[in-house]
Amino acid sequence: MVMVSVIVPVYNVEKELARCLDSILHQSYQNFECILVNDGSTDRAGKICDRYKELDDRVTVIHQQNSGSGYARNTGIKRAKGKYVYFADADDYLELELLEKVVEAAEQTAAELVIFGYFDDWESRQGHQEVRIITATNTFVSSKEAFRSTFEDYYFLAYRNLWNKFYLRSYLSEHHILFTDQRVGEDARFNLMVFKHLERVKTIPYPLYHYVYRDGSAVNHYHEERFQDELNLARHFRLVMESWQKEAVYEYLIDQEYTDAVRAEMKNLILCGNALPKIKKIKKIDWMMQLPEMQAAVKRRAGREKSNLYARILLLLLSGGFYRQALRIMKWQLFMRLRITVAHTLIEKKIVKAQTERGVR
Repeated sequence: MVMVSVIVPVYNVEKELARCLDSILHQSYQNFECILVNDGSTDRAGKICDRYKELDDRVTVIHQQNSGSGYARNTGIKRAKGKYVYFADADDYLELELLEKVVEAAEQTAAELVIFGYFDDWESRQGHQEVRIITATNTFVSSKEAFRSTFEDYYFLAYRNLWNKFYLRSYLSEHHILFTDQRVGEDARFNLMVFKHLERVKTIPYPLYHYVYRDGSAVNHYHEERFQDELNLARHFRLVMESWQKEAVYEYLIDQEYTDAVRAEMKNLILCGNALPKIKKIKKIDWMMQLPEMQAAVKRRAGREKSNLYARILLLLLSGGFYRQALRIMKWQLFMRLRITVAHTLIEKKIVKAQTERGVR
């Protein structure tokens, strides 16, 4: 019996794909299948998938027309034979003991979901790299009420992401959980469906996955449908909290989902791929803030925000209708982040140059 189905959607990642696949196939735990779903790649990624299939009979390759990563994962789920399902992104990579540690945790506890830590790797075009380690606690809950009462802990452990989670396939089948056609936030939408009926959840402290963030990645590009998708996600989040009868307890998390949708769209409007004139950008923000649920969420969160001065100012500007100033503040923040990144890169280059010169002497 195959224990784990590792599902990898593949789309135009020819430069990073080999590192990901090598990290999967060289796992210390070997009882798995690797399902590669080539989602209409136009580069050499599909051929690379086929080459790995020839090298290792645990690899299955499915070629399909481009349908988005969610539908690509659905294709993998329908083909999967493993007791557990694990999703990896083709431009990231795994620690070699990932499967060993999560299978052990799942088998010992009969968990429906195992959650673990990860490495946040940031790579710039200039070659600068930073690594941040995110760890989890070592906990286990075995009832719906226990999970729901401590949901905040799981929410702040990358709740939107798939790659630090390990799913019991029979649980997905029992609750008919598949990805929707939502293009932005589809991972979070999937996880909310998973969370809705969970009873047995295990977290382990080890960082086992490298999430690689790059300049120019999709998250940094303009998406016309981003706000509607983020709004749908916030509304779905609220519905799940209401189904648990926890909407009052987790009102602050619901508000965060709504306000994050506005901030994501403001960033979206600033990005270079958006050629809208400023007046239309202001009108877009005004339209978002006319939604009663958004107005209420922004106002409540502005009143609660104490620790982050920048966030408080931005929320107060939005709730007060000062959209031009709010957009300017957001643009300034993005600019400063870029300046800091460039400064780090220059300093790193000087250090490397100095070390090289000392080595030559």
